[in-house]
Amino acid sequence: GSYAVQAETAGPGIQDNHYGLKEPSLFCFNVFDINRGRHLDYADYVAFCQDHGIPMAPVVNPCFILDHTVAQLLELVEAQRYPNGYQAEGWVIRPLVEQYSRALGGRASFKVLSNEYDLKKKKKKH
Repeated sequence: GSYAVQAETAGPGIQDNHYGLKEPSLFCFNVFDINRGRHLDYADYVAFCQDHGIPMAPVVNPCFILDHTVAQLLELVEAQRYPNGYQAEGWVIRPLVEQYSRALGGRASFKVLSNEYDLKKKKKKH
């Protein structure tokens, strides 16, 4: 098949190395099946990454139940730290089985961004 892999790099010299890595590393967070015109469901994404030796972006909780208010989600995200203690950027929340969201006008996927992380990032720019 034909697949597009969306990933990011992290490590020394890359955006302050928030993960505290010793060498550059790649983290996949999306796999798109070009022939079917859709993103892989979570289980297929995991299998694809394992089969191809592609490291996945860290997953906080693959079975997270979204029954939280925005304030509760922000509180959870603010408490999240990378293994080196650095404030996590945020969480991407998606269903285990891909679906269309009329509210979002596309893929059911959104990010809860840490206010603390965002403020630190803005301060560094100025």
